[in-house]
Amino acid sequence: MTHKTKESRPSRFSKWLIQRIFKDEEEAKLGDFMEVYSTIAEEKGELQARIRFWGYLSRSIPRYIKDSLCMGATMLRNYLKTAWRNIQKHKFYSFINIFGFSLGLACFTLIVLYVQHEFSFDNFHESKDRIFRIINHYPGAVYMGTDYSANTSSSFAEDLLKQFPEIKHSTRVQNSSNGELDYEGKSFFEKGLFVDGQFFKIFSFKLMKGNREEILKDPYSIVITDELAKKSD
Repeated sequence: MTHKTKESRPSRFSKWLIQRIFKDEEEAKLGDFMEVYSTIAEEKGELQARIRFWGYLSRSIPRYIKDSLCMGATMLRNYLKTAWRNIQKHKFYSFINIFGFSLGLACFTLIVLYVQHEFSFDNFHESKDRIFRIINHYPGAVYMGTDYSANTSSSFAEDLLKQFPEIKHSTRVQNSSNGELDYEGKSFFEKGLFVDGQFFKIFSFKLMKGNREEILKDPYSIVITDELAKKSD
């Protein structure tokens, strides 16, 4: 009774590499590799055969990369030549295609830039995904040129806190016209906002000075920008 000995063979991944590196002479190279691998495995063992096999493959990879780059460059040059000849042969249709493609690409770029610009505002707020603005809808009517408005009653913010416990903070914001500020004999006319003390608990505007928890707590307190502070010096 005879026992069949297991033939030494490289892994499937090794065969795949040989097929990728030696495309033009795949069958011949694969046969040579298999024969050399089996011979070394029988004489010096499986480990020695794998070491030599991978050593030879690693030396072949740079040549494969070089040939691939040269082949790609040659194909690209041929494609460009063919495209240029077609453009010269069919100038009118080529102009229409290139102009249409350029116009579509320009419109796409402008739309992307516009959308990116619109979504770039107020992203620095820590709770930006949990900040909401109340909007009034006036169906069938036009209020100041539109049927939507952000104007609400002054008691609306307090009512929201009472009726909806999931609301943590609320604040009211009102634009102010040019107001006169007096400081040490200097007068300034500046625009600003009237807000509640909860304003800085909702919005993460950076403060150069002052405590966020205490700021705007007292009536008639004010927060000014760095530019206005320098103007008053």
